[in-house]
Amino acid sequence: MLKWVIRLIVAIVSIVVLTGALLAGLPWLGVVAERIGSEPYRNHLSANEVVLDLSAPDAGLQLRADDLDARYVLLGEMHGYALPQQLDTALVTYLQAEGPPRWYLAEMTPREAIAVNEYLSGGSDIYARAVFDRFAESGLQWANKEFFQKLTSLRGLNETLPADRQIRFIGIDLDREGDPLQLPEAGGGTGPNLGDPSTARAINEALLRVPIETRNRYNAMKARLTALAEMPGFADARFAGLWGFFHASEAPINGVEPLSLWLQDAASPYAGDVVTINSLCVGECFNMMPAAALPDPMKGPNEENYTWVPMGMENPYFQRPKGISDFMHALGDDRAALYRLGGDASPYNESNRLAASSGYLVMMNPWDVSGTTTQMTDYVLVYRDTAPLYPWSGTAFDLSGAAATAK
Repeated sequence: MLKWVIRLIVAIVSIVVLTGALLAGLPWLGVVAERIGSEPYRNHLSANEVVLDLSAPDAGLQLRADDLDARYVLLGEMHGYALPQQLDTALVTYLQAEGPPRWYLAEMTPREAIAVNEYLSGGSDIYARAVFDRFAESGLQWANKEFFQKLTSLRGLNETLPADRQIRFIGIDLDREGDPLQLPEAGGGTGPNLGDPSTARAINEALLRVPIETRNRYNAMKARLTALAEMPGFADARFAGLWGFFHASEAPINGVEPLSLWLQDAASPYAGDVVTINSLCVGECFNMMPAAALPDPMKGPNEENYTWVPMGMENPYFQRPKGISDFMHALGDDRAALYRLGGDASPYNESNRLAASSGYLVMMNPWDVSGTTTQMTDYVLVYRDTAPLYPWSGTAFDLSGAAATAK
């Protein structure tokens, strides 16, 4: 009888060990498999690389001439990393210097854009700070110090630019519930005049009055962009902006049409060329995530508002984009680089690299992109290492204990 008990225990232990080994090893199979046949992708990346200098105001960014002229240039990110806020400032700096003047198409409401524009135009910061206070009250990732620092940098940039190239925000997102945000005194400008702060005020006020059929973010965005298209003088207007990774994808994800895809649809009332630059972090990457959205063990012992989570995109256990190792190979020891994916001979035209992901998080929350890599995005900006965003107010729980010292 004892022998049978021992055999049963050994069998159970063996099954547990084998299951653990499979769970630990399974995510690495795709990593090994994608190395086979990777040479064409690595050659393309090496030939289409712009190494960035993060100490330069424009980071040394370079887009093709036809991309520089596109109606929309959108930078995509996974919200929560600090460095994309700096990269967004650099992109706006580059675009306003080298291409046609642009408006900033913001992932915020028209009312919030009015408050921000007061600060960007050299006015008081109290209205913009009230916006961030509201972000913090709602536990949003937008409530961070790096975002406000970006606004300060853009305000400084405006001081160096001619009036017709100064950046102003246009908000198209769904209005937030709650008390109305206090706003500065109204202006009276009309027409798309970047040099006139009252023009941006009038545009955002008009967008506030656009009827929204149902309380849905994309209904609001589409209705407001439709209204914007009908405003006098906006036929040739250009836009830039920082958006979430989903919004800045040009192919359906989980069967849903992202903003960038809708913008370039011929049936859209304001259709036009869209250039997307999606960003990915590798290495020592830390993300500020709202604690309320996380499992209890990740929330911290003191009811912190946010959690700093280590989240490098090359981790096969998390959510690893297929082919990320090719970009890491091209990046080498550099901190950041921009890669153009398209071109007549690009292997990404017929590939789902980056469009497909693996990892246990993807198994729980599918990320199904319908299309090839170049149908999803035009450029990829890969950067190594980043600190997390720092909360505008409240505290963050450092899950790994290493985020607080990250750069």
